[in-house]
Amino acid sequence: MGKVRNKRLDIIKALGILLVILGHTGIEPASSFVNLFHVGVFFAISGILFKENYTDSFSNLLDCILKKIKTLYIPFVLYNIVFLFFRNSFILLGILEGTMLTYREILVQISKILTMTAGEQLLGPCWFIRALFLLEISFSVIDFISKLIFKKYSRQIRVIISIILLIFGYLINVKSPLLPSWLLSNPLNVGTVFSSWSIFVFGHELYYCYKNNFEVLKDKINYKYSDFFFAGICFFLLIILNCRYYISRCKH
Repeated sequence: MGKVRNKRLDIIKALGILLVILGHTGIEPASSFVNLFHVGVFFAISGILFKENYTDSFSNLLDCILKKIKTLYIPFVLYNIVFLFFRNSFILLGILEGTMLTYREILVQISKILTMTAGEQLLGPCWFIRALFLLEISFSVIDFISKLIFKKYSRQIRVIISIILLIFGYLINVKSPLLPSWLLSNPLNVGTVFSSWSIFVFGHELYYCYKNNFEVLKDKINYKYSDFFFAGICFFLLIILNCRYYISRCKH
């Protein structure tokens, strides 16, 4: 029997894609409002879909990392390299502006793509793939270590870490003089990754609480309205976090 998809999350992702398009249209005030949360929705969904057993053992951790390499890293690298090879053609056709790349410059750009420190201009939206890959890899490793060391308190530790990273993400995005210059240069867009940690953990933890306390919720809230209640909490917190901490508006 094949894996059953969560149709509710599929609907949310479809609506999220439409909201991303709306956010880039520049139609005000809808565009500014949508930009407060449209990216955060996808990080929260990724947290919801992250299985708790991914970090229960070292073998599971390795499987998780290999899965993320296959589904996020490799597509990022392949698409960017393909577009890199066509960059000179795009310049000749007038699709892109700039100077033609030499073979040496192409090799340098390939090395940057492999380390995810650069990408092609036409693939700007791929910043999300890079951010999600770095986020999920770092979350997996840190959560695995916290489960080994802190055991039953690992859930509290991940929340504390996400708050600390949220503060660092905010300081990076506002170019705070409190941080060293190498961190303010935002290598690998760590400001985005750090800020997005909180949304990822928020989605993961809220879904965990919702799933494990659903019977309690059902007694207090009409069953058919419980999903709307859950979605309302998510929506409200996403907007609050985005307004105050630049989660959707951080520079990519």
